[in-house]
Amino acid sequence: MSSHVAETVVVAPSRALRMAVLCACTAAAVAGLLGASPAATLAAVGQAGADLVMLLRFMAAMKALTAVALLVVVVWRLGMPAPAWLTVAYGVAAVLMSAAPGMIFQMVHVATGAVLFHAGLLTLLVAAWADRGGRSLVAARVMARRRPASA
Repeated sequence: MSSHVAETVVVAPSRALRMAVLCACTAAAVAGLLGASPAATLAAVGQAGADLVMLLRFMAAMKALTAVALLVVVVWRLGMPAPAWLTVAYGVAAVLMSAAPGMIFQMVHVATGAVLFHAGLLTLLVAAWADRGGRSLVAARVMARRRPASA
């Protein structure tokens, strides 16, 4: 009888990885904004009415602020060692959440933008929940920075 121990591949923190996530999120945000033609946007805005357009665009702005805040947290977390699957999950979540606000703002793909945003949020929450080993690493790192240097 043989026992197999699952080995977890750990991704070392790197500036290149964090920059790649930032670039991917920027590209996703631009794609979300440019994903609809101006004519389709004007038609959707005209069809929706001024009040609904104002509400949905405000919601898109709130989702954009949320996505930026969570992107900052993801980039910070990727500054510490993490399992490869967790690194991918954090990156995918950030990209999904970055694309959504632009899609909602354009008013053409509101439902798709909402699905992308909430799928990214769910992915981020599941990844954070599964990041149990990382929590102790993160806590130790934060506490080490807060402790004054002993003489």
